[in-house]
Amino acid sequence: MTNWLTQKYGRGWYASLLGMGDWLRLGPTLIKPRGCVHWAGTETTVEYFGLMEGAIWSGRRVAHELLYGAELRTAWREVTAR
Repeated sequence: MTNWLTQKYGRGWYASLLGMGDWLRLGPTLIKPRGCVHWAGTETTVEYFGLMEGAIWSGRRVAHELLYGAELRTAWREVTAR
């Protein structure tokens, strides 16, 4: 088992922690592809942030982006507008 308190960059937690409103403000930037690099991970999901389900859903999002282009980013805007 990992002792997260001893991890230099984790600082006691296995996922990043954002402040109030940061996710809505930074979310589109976190998931924006940079050239041929597409970002996935629990920190880049709309739901299930910090959980295994979030990692799975973000992987599905990236797979969809690679297969079908930027259609899913439009869906991202719809979700965050709620």
